[in-house]
Amino acid sequence: VTDLAGVVYEGRTELMDPDKARFAQRTEARTLAEVIEEADVFLGLSAGGVLKPEMVARMAPRPLILALANPTPEILPEEVRAV
Repeated sequence: VTDLAGVVYEGRTELMDPDKARFAQRTEARTLAEVIEEADVFLGLSAGGVLKPEMVARMAPRPLILALANPTPEILPEEVRAV
């Protein structure tokens, strides 16, 4: 799980609350770019532009990308298709 501050990891204090803390993982990763490799699914509900084409290229083949931030999605469909 990631948010605008990065990976939700054990011990993180920035932008944390008890509900989010339930999903904290023990990991050294701190950014979306670090955890996206080989991912099959991206479910975005955060902010426009956070998923970059180079991140999509490192995901599993034919990933399911649900970029649902409004009004600007995490990545535009044409950017995904160009990868």
